[in-house]
Amino acid sequence: MLQKVLFEGYHVSKSTFEAHSDPAEKGFFELKIGFPDAVEIVKALDEGLLRIPAQIQLDAYAKDTPSDEAEGEERECLFNCEIQAELQFSGVPDELKDEAVLEEHKWHFENYLQLIASELLMKLLSNTHYKSIVIPPHRKI
Repeated sequence: MLQKVLFEGYHVSKSTFEAHSDPAEKGFFELKIGFPDAVEIVKALDEGLLRIPAQIQLDAYAKDTPSDEAEGEERECLFNCEIQAELQFSGVPDELKDEAVLEEHKWHFENYLQLIASELLMKLLSNTHYKSIVIPPHRKI
Protein backbone atom coordinates (compact mmCIF):
# COMPACT_ATOMS: atom_id res chain seq x y z
CA MET A 1 0.00 0.00 0.00
CA LEU A 2 2.78 2.45 0.90
CA GLN A 3 4.54 1.75 -2.42
CA LYS A 4 1.90 3.92 -4.11
CA VAL A 5 2.55 6.93 -1.86
CA LEU A 6 5.13 9.28 -3.37
CA PHE A 7 7.11 11.91 -1.52
CA GLU A 8 6.54 15.15 -3.43
CA GLY A 9 8.84 17.36 -1.41
CA TYR A 10 8.63 19.96 1.31
CA HIS A 11 7.98 23.64 1.76
CA VAL A 12 9.74 25.73 4.40
CA SER A 13 7.64 28.64 5.63
CA LYS A 14 10.03 29.89 8.32
CA SER A 15 13.57 29.27 9.50
CA THR A 16 15.48 31.10 12.21
CA PHE A 17 18.93 30.86 13.74
CA GLU A 18 19.84 32.71 16.93
CA ALA A 19 23.34 32.71 18.43
CA HIS A 20 23.50 33.48 22.14
CA SER A 21 27.23 33.04 22.73
CA ASP A 22 30.57 33.48 20.96
CA PRO A 23 31.37 30.22 19.07
CA ALA A 24 35.09 30.55 19.86
CA GLU A 25 34.42 30.01 23.55
CA LYS A 26 33.13 26.43 23.32
CA GLY A 27 34.29 23.35 21.45
CA PHE A 28 31.79 20.60 22.24
CA PHE A 29 28.00 20.74 22.18
CA GLU A 30 25.04 18.87 23.54
CA LEU A 31 22.23 19.05 21.00
CA LYS A 32 18.55 18.75 21.77
CA ILE A 33 16.32 18.37 18.75
CA GLY A 34 12.61 18.87 19.19
CA PHE A 35 10.29 16.99 16.87
CA PRO A 36 6.53 17.08 17.11
CA ASP A 37 5.41 14.47 19.66
CA ALA A 38 2.93 13.13 17.17
CA VAL A 39 2.87 13.65 13.46
CA GLU A 40 -0.24 15.56 12.57
CA ILE A 41 -1.41 14.60 9.12
CA VAL A 42 -3.52 17.09 7.23
CA LYS A 43 -5.40 15.22 4.57
CA ALA A 44 -6.54 16.59 1.26
CA LEU A 45 -7.76 13.23 0.09
CA ASP A 46 -9.94 14.60 -2.67
CA GLU A 47 -6.65 15.58 -4.31
CA GLY A 48 -4.95 12.32 -3.23
CA LEU A 49 -2.49 14.29 -1.10
CA LEU A 50 -1.20 14.16 2.45
CA ARG A 51 0.34 17.22 4.04
CA ILE A 52 2.35 16.95 7.25
CA PRO A 53 3.14 20.22 9.03
CA ALA A 54 6.22 20.13 11.24
CA GLN A 55 7.94 22.50 13.63
CA ILE A 56 11.54 21.42 14.18
CA GLN A 57 13.69 22.95 16.92
CA LEU A 58 17.34 22.57 17.79
CA ASP A 59 18.96 23.90 20.97
CA ALA A 60 22.71 23.63 21.59
CA TYR A 61 24.34 23.78 25.00
CA ALA A 62 28.00 23.67 26.03
CA LYS A 63 28.99 20.07 26.68
CA ASP A 64 30.64 20.97 29.98
CA THR A 65 27.34 22.36 31.30
CA PRO A 66 25.87 19.83 33.75
CA SER A 67 22.85 18.00 32.38
CA ASP A 68 21.13 18.07 35.73
CA GLU A 69 20.54 21.75 36.20
CA ALA A 70 20.13 23.10 39.69
CA GLU A 71 16.64 24.01 40.73
CA GLY A 72 15.75 27.46 39.46
CA GLU A 73 18.88 27.79 37.28
CA GLU A 74 18.68 27.81 33.51
CA ARG A 75 21.36 26.32 31.31
CA GLU A 76 23.16 28.61 28.89
CA CYS A 77 21.89 28.02 25.37
CA LEU A 78 24.67 28.70 22.86
CA PHE A 79 22.39 28.82 19.84
CA ASN A 80 19.02 27.63 18.68
CA CYS A 81 17.28 27.00 15.38
CA GLU A 82 13.63 26.73 14.47
CA ILE A 83 12.15 25.55 11.20
CA GLN A 84 8.51 25.41 10.17
CA ALA A 85 7.96 23.15 7.19
CA GLU A 86 5.33 21.06 5.47
CA LEU A 87 5.98 17.68 3.86
CA GLN A 88 3.80 16.67 0.91
CA PHE A 89 2.91 13.21 -0.35
CA SER A 90 0.83 12.24 -3.38
CA GLY A 91 -0.70 9.03 -4.71
CA VAL A 92 -2.51 8.29 -1.47
CA PRO A 93 -4.54 5.09 -1.90
CA ASP A 94 -8.11 4.81 -0.67
CA GLU A 95 -7.02 2.41 2.11
CA LEU A 96 -5.17 5.27 3.84
CA LYS A 97 -8.38 7.28 4.08
CA ASP A 98 -9.29 5.19 7.10
CA GLU A 99 -7.95 6.83 10.29
CA ALA A 100 -6.98 3.50 11.88
CA VAL A 101 -4.98 2.40 8.82
CA LEU A 102 -3.34 5.81 8.58
CA GLU A 103 -2.37 5.66 12.28
CA GLU A 104 -0.87 2.19 11.74
CA HIS A 105 1.37 3.47 8.92
CA LYS A 106 2.30 6.78 10.52
CA TRP A 107 5.87 5.51 11.10
CA HIS A 108 6.47 5.76 7.34
CA PHE A 109 5.75 9.48 7.34
CA GLU A 110 7.68 10.05 10.57
CA ASN A 111 10.79 8.58 8.90
CA TYR A 112 10.52 11.18 6.13
CA LEU A 113 10.12 13.89 8.75
CA GLN A 114 13.33 12.79 10.49
CA LEU A 115 15.31 12.73 7.24
CA ILE A 116 14.06 16.14 6.13
CA ALA A 117 14.60 17.65 9.59
CA SER A 118 18.25 16.55 9.50
CA GLU A 119 18.74 17.98 6.01
CA LEU A 120 17.05 21.30 6.83
CA LEU A 121 18.94 21.81 10.10
CA MET A 122 22.28 21.12 8.42
CA LYS A 123 21.42 23.53 5.60
CA LEU A 124 20.52 26.20 8.14
CA LEU A 125 23.77 25.67 10.06
CA SER A 126 25.86 25.67 6.86
CA ASN A 127 25.93 29.48 6.84
CA THR A 128 27.06 29.81 10.45
CA HIS A 129 30.14 29.14 12.60
CA TYR A 130 28.54 25.80 13.47
CA LYS A 131 28.60 24.37 9.92
CA SER A 132 30.73 21.37 10.96
CA ILE A 133 28.01 19.96 13.24
CA VAL A 134 26.46 16.84 11.75
CA ILE A 135 22.78 16.24 12.54
CA PRO A 136 21.99 12.51 12.36
CA PRO A 137 18.89 11.58 10.34
CA HIS A 138 17.17 9.88 13.28
CA ARG A 139 15.62 10.90 16.57
CA LYS A 140 18.27 9.42 18.87
CA ILE A 141 21.42 11.49 19.27
